[in-house]
Amino acid sequence: MRERRQSLTSHDQVRAGRDLARQVQSIAMFNSATDVALYLANDGEIDPGEIVSLCFRRHKRVYAPVIQANRPDARLTFAPWRTIHPWVRNRYRIPEPNVSLRDHRRPEQLDLIFMPLVAFDAAGQRLGMGGGFYDRTLSARGHRKIFRKPRLIGIAHEFQKVEKIPADAWDVPLDGILTNERFYALDAG
Repeated sequence: MRERRQSLTSHDQVRAGRDLARQVQSIAMFNSATDVALYLANDGEIDPGEIVSLCFRRHKRVYAPVIQANRPDARLTFAPWRTIHPWVRNRYRIPEPNVSLRDHRRPEQLDLIFMPLVAFDAAGQRLGMGGGFYDRTLSARGHRKIFRKPRLIGIAHEFQKVEKIPADAWDVPLDGILTNERFYALDAG
């Protein structure tokens, strides 16, 4: 899947990003959200940049993931997405906002987090890049009776859908998966 998405032309990626932004506008949990986290595309991931622009036009507060600490068990916080502040590259060479830690948000302070995927299935199981950052950071979501926020939506190209991905105990359930072709609403428990 990574090779396939890396082989897309820049024209294909731009078109997919525009289609993604059109699809997101019909999702109620996006329309009602105020605080939204998105990622910067890397490694051929579908680019949510058009969604970022849409969020700003709709006066939503936008955040980007930041890896805390340089350890194998590191978690994410979410920093304000501000173009006026410098961004720095993390250990994976992915840009992150360079703002004070006091401006960072914990996941439960956000309404909605969009997460990149390598592959997904119709049941909502996802395959990430293997670092486990989102799963560790969002592990409290396993207690859905207590934690209602944030809502989680995976983002992928439609071709990243596969028949079945085995679930692991630590996998965090998604509320939906958004592709350039459609939205898969899921029951995250």
